[in-house]
Amino acid sequence: VPGVYAAGDVAGRYILQHTASFEVNYLKELFLDGRTTPIDYGLVPHAVFCHPEVASLGKTEQQLEKEGAPYVASLTPWGASAKIMGMRVSYPRTKMLVCPTTYRILGCHLVGPQASTAIHQVSMLVHLKNDVRELLNMIHIHPAVNEIFMVAAADVLGKIKALQKTTVPSKL
Repeated sequence: VPGVYAAGDVAGRYILQHTASFEVNYLKELFLDGRTTPIDYGLVPHAVFCHPEVASLGKTEQQLEKEGAPYVASLTPWGASAKIMGMRVSYPRTKMLVCPTTYRILGCHLVGPQASTAIHQVSMLVHLKNDVRELLNMIHIHPAVNEIFMVAAADVLGKIKALQKTTVPSKL
């Protein structure tokens, strides 16, 4: 309805506190600062604060399959991270879903310690450039949980390269 504005749960789009706060700030900018651009929801991150922690943004494999969207999936353990090795946990995983032609991250899903914090590296990349190759062009602190993204990016890029060798370009 023109002239009616809503934020948070009542808006019904994303029922998350961090999204509601963003929407309220957007409305302030719209009414008081003259902002004219619409909200770019992009891939909204969310987390479940349990043990193990779960964080996610973007689409799932099931959603991409239902849409018929081309994607390459990578499921990598966090074992290459010295920080995780020091925590002595074996369950953490990253699932990265990437378009094989544009290298855009379509979804990223994490299970492990500090997942709600780590997902922000992917969220920022998606909002700024959204090219999974950039994860390999960054210097990551060692040891840190975020090193997991170098492993995930290398794995998914290897799968894309293998797919490109076996697939006719027009079918990608």
